[in-house]
Amino acid sequence: MTRRLLFWISISFAACIAAKWSALEAGAAPAKGSSEFTIRTEPGHAMAPEGGTAEFEVVLLDATGHPTAGRLGVKTDAKASAAEPAGLEIPAAGPGKFRFTAEGIAPGMHTVEFIHGPSKASHKLYVDVVDRATWEGFRRAAERVEIKTLPAHLVFIGDSLTDLFRGQNYVDKVGFWLRQRHGAQATVRNAGVGGDYILRVWDRLNHDPKSYRLEMYDDLWQPKPTHVFFFLGHNDSKLSSDSGYTKPVVEPALFLDTYRRAIGKVQKETGAKVAVISATSSVYEITQATAEKSRAKGKAHNLFGKPEALEEFNALARRAAAECGTDWIDVYELTRRHPEKAGLFTADGVHINNAGNRLVALEILKFLAGDQRPQ
Repeated sequence: MTRRLLFWISISFAACIAAKWSALEAGAAPAKGSSEFTIRTEPGHAMAPEGGTAEFEVVLLDATGHPTAGRLGVKTDAKASAAEPAGLEIPAAGPGKFRFTAEGIAPGMHTVEFIHGPSKASHKLYVDVVDRATWEGFRRAAERVEIKTLPAHLVFIGDSLTDLFRGQNYVDKVGFWLRQRHGAQATVRNAGVGGDYILRVWDRLNHDPKSYRLEMYDDLWQPKPTHVFFFLGHNDSKLSSDSGYTKPVVEPALFLDTYRRAIGKVQKETGAKVAVISATSSVYEITQATAEKSRAKGKAHNLFGKPEALEEFNALARRAAAECGTDWIDVYELTRRHPEKAGLFTADGVHINNAGNRLVALEILKFLAGDQRPQ
């Protein structure tokens, strides 16, 4: 079976096209570009079954945020296409349409980059090709999702497990499947900040000017969310070498109290349905080895992912959720007991890779469908 990418152009005359593209969800990966032009795609990320397709609308926006005509170069990764497509013509009246066909392509993440030559603006699109069984699992979960309040807007507050791999991580996958289920009525925002722990989240929620990366919560509740998810724990529970790996970054009692206050603040300000996601497990053999290398060099460092520490902090997060009347989603046991656990994580043993992001995304969809596995 030959590898190929098929694309075509169609013209849309929708009067609200400019508003549509200026209101793309904040969870999308940022596009590179000049101050004159920006490239956007909808959806910002997609999953596709082997032998299937993924379809995208592509638009070129001028400095005022309005669609404009132009020609885009199209560059694909070597895994996705044996030959580069010639280019994509974008009409002024509406978006161009791009179809990714996953024939003869191995499962995994594939990239398509659109480039506007005159301005050097570019946008990279990620397509996750999955086997048919995985596709059907996601499709069945998404079909059962029932969000009663539409339009729905889901905000994900987290650390680097949420911030890393923007444009292709679990937030993007949830957004893709919700769009399949509810169309433009369901949007997501990725509010993850690498390195975050609950004290930083609390400071940022309160607009403390000294907060680390305060701008990441700009207009956090615009549009007003219907659902807010917290996904924290790895940085809170990491153990300092100065304490002989006995003292976490956040004291347990302070973690519990601050988590309760953060949940309560979100509930009061938004009225959203709140869910707390446990920290994932980690590959402790890897994190131990990393800490040992730093110790041998005499460098101050932290030990991530010690099972006892993660379990203590997950128990506290679950307690905070219960006391605030919010939902709990357990991905710790899901990752700890996984038969191919090491295959869910990057080389550092802490961050989830594409397989891990698929797992977390599917569990969130099951939660939204009301059939999350018993805990």
